[in-house]
Amino acid sequence: MDTSSVTLYEDSLKRPEEAPDVVHLTHLTTPDSIYHLRLGLACLASTPQESKWYLWLMWPVTLWTMMLTWIYGRTFVVERNRFHKLRLQTWTLPKYNIQYNLRWQKVSINTLIEEAEEKGVKVLSLGLLNQVVVPCEDDYQKLKKSFDITSDQNNLILSKIYSIKTWLVGDVLKEEDQEKAAEGTLFIPFSQFPPKKLRKDCFYHNIPAMAAPASLENVDSCEKWLPRRVMSAWRVAGIVHALEGWDEHECGSTMAEIDKVWQASIQHGFKPLVIKTPLKL
Repeated sequence: MDTSSVTLYEDSLKRPEEAPDVVHLTHLTTPDSIYHLRLGLACLASTPQESKWYLWLMWPVTLWTMMLTWIYGRTFVVERNRFHKLRLQTWTLPKYNIQYNLRWQKVSINTLIEEAEEKGVKVLSLGLLNQVVVPCEDDYQKLKKSFDITSDQNNLILSKIYSIKTWLVGDVLKEEDQEKAAEGTLFIPFSQFPPKKLRKDCFYHNIPAMAAPASLENVDSCEKWLPRRVMSAWRVAGIVHALEGWDEHECGSTMAEIDKVWQASIQHGFKPLVIKTPLKL
């Protein structure tokens, strides 16, 4: 063996770990979602997440994994990507959906931003309000109070009409609400979790997402329920902010101008997803 290989190996161990330019944070959802990660089963990670019958055979292992996340768990890297000069990483929080929501309820947006400022990190989200009809008065009042701009408040309408064919839905969409929808209604989720598909005579779009450019490297696994090489809007927002050199937070009431963000996303090669529906719609 060439003796120089020993020196090369020792030098490689001394090399500092590569620091990412952009980090996308995600977390586990269903008990078997860990198998859909890149470090789980490759055959599952390469397809959109969905329940498989044979995963029930692995329930003892799944239960042990869930218990481990309750007791001890550290964030770990599940994917590393390259896009132009940017180093991108996806980190998974070893907490399931229920655990994540309990933590989120205890921490305010302002607290998260303050913690991020201390560590030199920018918090990014993505939001958009077109003209929206809200059937619940409590939700209507809460949304209206959260808007500082009068034009946004005018885009919010309180109504019990269910004949509208395009619905923007969140995590709390109830089954009885879906039953009230007219035939051919298109459900578009604005949250990270898609609604349960109960209506065969209606259409369900993906969560907010865009198709990744061909130059984005090492995208070999699916992001939750999205198809291959499709990224959530939250993940795209982080990449675009880094490419444009924007240094402001984009979360809650500090949202950036949506037209500026949209144009920048298109210019960098991200593409909108096509909604396939019959012509009569």
